[in-house]
Amino acid sequence: KTAARTDALTRMPNREALLEQAQQMLGRACGPDPHRGGFALLFMNCDRFRQINDALGQGAGDRLLVQIGERIRSTLRPPSDRIDPNGGSGQLAARVGADEFAVLLDGLRSREDAARIAARLLDALGRPHQLPGGQEVTCKLSIGLVWGADAGDFAGEMLRDASIAMVEAKRAGGNQ
Repeated sequence: KTAARTDALTRMPNREALLEQAQQMLGRACGPDPHRGGFALLFMNCDRFRQINDALGQGAGDRLLVQIGERIRSTLRPPSDRIDPNGGSGQLAARVGADEFAVLLDGLRSREDAARIAARLLDALGRPHQLPGGQEVTCKLSIGLVWGADAGDFAGEMLRDASIAMVEAKRAGGNQ
């Protein structure tokens, strides 16, 4: 794992690492492989992060981002920093922006599998976080989902489409 592919704050894979993995998955042989299953990309954004960061300070905001990253990884089964594109399964979580995270899911039977994992993440991330000094904050997230078979040829487009889906979830009230 190189520093160029790791987020300095959370120690998670970063945007470049995620895009590289997604591109490998998009480049797999076309057509459904019953042994490999499908894949999906989830794009998450904290609904109130700016307000929390402004009210409590950047240090508290950074600690919250680290906790969110840890909670995402602990919710995945199993979390990994790398997915073997030929392995047929895996879940990779990455920090891709200031308060943006993404999860690449491989080896799914259906879109419903991806939706179930997204719901599990919403539940886990919606619980309060404990910050230093006894401060308790709740930072719910909005999630956008793109199914691999619906994606274009490029990982950047897939990430953009998942981001657009996340914005729509946020516009619809967030925490979904």
